[in-house]
Order: sequence, then structure tokens, then C-alpha cells
Amino acid sequence: MRTLEDAIISETQILVDNITRLNDLVTRTNQEEVLQLIEKLRRVEKKMSLVFTFFQASMYSSNIWQQEEQDENTNRPAFR
Repeated sequence: MRTLEDAIISETQILVDNITRLNDLVTRTNQEEVLQLIEKLRRVEKKMSLVFTFFQASMYSSNIWQQEEQDENTNRPAFR
């Protein structure tokens, strides 16, 4: 009977050790790798906002240019 109890205690201790190692790995990953990923995502976000701003400016310029062309093709005076 004693050996069965020893085996259960031994397996339980192995399980506790594995859970502790897994917890340490998750903690280390959260502290190091996640912060690096967040920084990379921030840089991408800044670049995307810059590209979006240039895109909007380009579309605005294109729309103004098309409106001016339409105004020139009609007989009515252009509003300015």
C-alpha cells in the first residue's frame, strides 16, 4: 500500500514541476516577446497612418482636378 501512495505523490510532484515550468515559460514570453510585438505593431500602425494620409490627400487632389475639368467642359461659370 505504501508504494502506491509513493507513486501517486511522485506523479503529483512531477505534475506540479511541469506546471511550474509552463507558468515560467508563459510569464517570460509575456514579459519579453509580447512587448517586442507591441512595439513592432506600433511602428506598423504609424506607417499605415502616414500612408493613409497620403492616400487621402491624393484622392482629394484627384477629385478637385476632376471637378475643375468638369467645370471647364460646361457653359456655366465655375464657383470659386
